Amino acid sequence: MALDLPLPRNVLVHGHWTMNREKMSKSTGNVVNPFFAIDRFGVDGMRFFLAYQGGLANDADYDNSFITRDYKKWLQGGIGNLASRTIGVAKGKLGSYIQAATSNKLPAPSPADVEHQVMLVQAPPRVAEQMTGLNPRAALQEIMSIIEKTNKYFHAAEPWKTPDPQWVLYNVAESLRITAILLQPFMPGKSQELLEMLRVDTFNPSKRSFAAAVYGSDQDYGQNVQKGYLFLPLLTED
Repeated sequence: MALDLPLPRNVLVHGHWTMNREKMSKSTGNVVNPFFAIDRFGVDGMRFFLAYQGGLANDADYDNSFITRDYKKWLQGGIGNLASRTIGVAKGKLGSYIQAATSNKLPAPSPADVEHQVMLVQAPPRVAEQMTGLNPRAALQEIMSIIEKTNKYFHAAEPWKTPDPQWVLYNVAESLRITAILLQPFMPGKSQELLEMLRVDTFNPSKRSFAAAVYGSDQDYGQNVQKGYLFLPLLTED
């Protein structure tokens, strides 16, 4: 599904991918077999690494250990773990928390809740600005900062210890929904899996467009959500 963000095309690239700090070259055999890499890390895993680490102006070094590191930190341990734990803590009630929050039925949020909400309001325009400026790497880094900040917020709030952690679970659910929408140009397969996991309406494209990446804009998702695993452990890491 297309995302109505400006996608960088015909960008003048000065940087190169290197291996062991040497420029990749077919003549020297210093290249990577893309099919082997995709088999190991998945298409979206490779897309993420190349976009996150690849620079437009500076060289970037390629190594399987770097891909493994980013996969485990940002994908498996970042987005995937956050989604799984949020759904688990909600215990089948994620949709009710979303309904309560969007219907103004919750008590006043804490200062930490408000701080996180402000971050979610400000992040999507910054991503759009980077995409418009033809800097997809900076855009992706902005997106992943949402996950990094949300994980810190989630762990500090400890919603598993709170009898009724409504604001925390709603804010984290919004973080995941907004992140999934923004990730569509970078990880089209996994972003759709996450949107499906959150039960964001499949039959209404507007629910998955960039215009929907607005805090509090969707009150209909989260129903009958079941725990799943977006990013499985890698079969080999060496």
